[in-house]
Amino acid sequence: MNTVVIKHVALNELPAAWRAQLHIDKNTRVTVRIEEEPAQVTAATLVDNPLFGMWQNREETADAAAYARRLRAPRYNIGLAVLTANSKHFNSIPGPRIEAFVP
Repeated sequence: MNTVVIKHVALNELPAAWRAQLHIDKNTRVTVRIEEEPAQVTAATLVDNPLFGMWQNREETADAAAYARRLRAPRYNIGLAVLTANSKHFNSIPGPRIEAFVP
C-alpha cells in the first residue's frame, strides 16, 4: 500500500472539492495524507487463491464442527475425560444438567 504525505499545504492550493469539505480559515495550512485503498476482496478472489479448498478431501475434516471442537478442547481444559464421561458422573453434579457430545 502506498501513502503520500504532503505537509504545510496552503488551503487555497487544495482542489475546490476538498476545500468545500474543510470548514477552516482560508489562510490555514494543512497536511494532506493520501493512501491507496486496499483491493476489495470478493468471493471470486477467494476461490482463486490456491489455498482455497486444500482440506476439502480430508477425512478428519468431514465434520468441520467436531474437528474444530477437538482442536479447541485443550485451550478450554476440556479433556477426553469430560468428553467421554458417563451419565453416572454427570448425574452426580448438582445444578443444571450437562450433556456431552462425543464425536
